[in-house]
Amino acid sequence: MILLLIAGCEARSEVDSEAKDPVAIAKETDKLAAEDLAKSKIDAKQWLASEKHGTFEATKSDILKLTNDCLAAGAVGVYVSGPEQLEDKELTSTLYIELPADAAKRAKLFMLYNKVTEGDQDAEKDVGQKFLVYDWD
Repeated sequence: MILLLIAGCEARSEVDSEAKDPVAIAKETDKLAAEDLAKSKIDAKQWLASEKHGTFEATKSDILKLTNDCLAAGAVGVYVSGPEQLEDKELTSTLYIELPADAAKRAKLFMLYNKVTEGDQDAEKDVGQKFLVYDWD
């Protein structure tokens, strides 16, 4: 029984250390973003322009501003995926920001993203990921 407890502790330690590894987290985020976007990849700016589309727990104008700011800073694209139907509206709580290869543009996007998410989470660092995912729900 003690051996099982020790083995369990070791397994949890490996998971905990993986969970704190920014590269591993970025790879997992990229994988999940790619899976979501493979099902439904909708241009956020166009989608948010509709009066029948909105956002959960965020001001639509703030999310549209973030979308426009990301595109102006050099994002390859900004997307929503799989919005939910609620009465007569479709709502989303997640933006997928596709990052460019250019280092200067990436730096601007990380600065912008970290400013928006400040206080809600730790600052995101550039470890070569393809996406930043902003989830405000």
